[in-house]
Amino acid sequence: MRLKNLFLFLPLLSLNASEDDFTQNTAISFWGEFLYMQRQVSNSESFITDSSTQVRNECSNCVSKTYCKQRNLIEKLNFEPGYRVGLHYQTRHTTLEATYLEIGAWRTECEKTSSAGTLFLNEDDTYLNDFSYANSAKVKYYSRFQDSELNFWWHPAARHQNYFEGAWVFGLTGQSITEHFTLAYTNSGETSHYRVGVKNRIFGLQSGGAIRWNMSNHWYWDLATKVGIGFDWASDKVLQGDDGDSEVIRDYKARQFSYPFLLHSSLVLGYRPFAAFAMSVGYELIYLTGVVLAPDQILKGQSSQKRIRADGDPLFQGVSGSLAFFF
Repeated sequence: MRLKNLFLFLPLLSLNASEDDFTQNTAISFWGEFLYMQRQVSNSESFITDSSTQVRNECSNCVSKTYCKQRNLIEKLNFEPGYRVGLHYQTRHTTLEATYLEIGAWRTECEKTSSAGTLFLNEDDTYLNDFSYANSAKVKYYSRFQDSELNFWWHPAARHQNYFEGAWVFGLTGQSITEHFTLAYTNSGETSHYRVGVKNRIFGLQSGGAIRWNMSNHWYWDLATKVGIGFDWASDKVLQGDDGDSEVIRDYKARQFSYPFLLHSSLVLGYRPFAAFAMSVGYELIYLTGVVLAPDQILKGQSSQKRIRADGDPLFQGVSGSLAFFF
């Protein structure tokens, strides 16, 4: 009951600017943020097939069981630490913001063995020696994400003057997704690899808005969302060998220009005990569609196509904590 009464009382506290001067005409702030984020994706491509195990598909037909699906690999990824640094220049009605975000690399792997030699990358690819009738198969996946932003915020009402505030944002964003994906199949003691490396260089325009609830002179909630369109100059490098990598099956580079959709949302609880310092905790989500992911570039079948697919939709989400200093 005491906690409930305290929560109800917070919005009634006075927003008296004379107690702490949060309404100064101009201010420069530097802030650092620690993040703990997870990577998710919706694709379900599989990379190991075991012909010795039969299951029924959605059509009730018996098919070989598959392992190491892309979705399962992503589910095994742990939360990884990251950081964001930023610089703000604020006036009563505007904020100019520059930020840089980097998340530690996600790494995962999956392995399957068969003493009877029943593992395939694709059951139709029997022309391959090591990727058919294999005794063991292993998948390794590496992914890394970086983000830079330059935003202009417009505050219709002077900041820190009302219990509820709104703001509009227009800005530029630059994002990078780097990935490496490796398949290693072993047959009769010989191991061959299928390696893919991709790089997304995304530059975009974004806009959105934010709502702030000033619960008191010191406590506040922030809800912000930005959406945009990106321009992605993506590239991949593909190399597949056979017969212990002595024979080259695929060896090419490809490039593609695409237009991914960008979404960035956050919910933050902040505390500013005095004018020169603030801290916050929050939840953050970053979602992209139409980007190049390394697992999507694996080709099955006897094809000489040099393709690059831009239909990945990675989602990054997690928690954050920050410190800000105002000058």
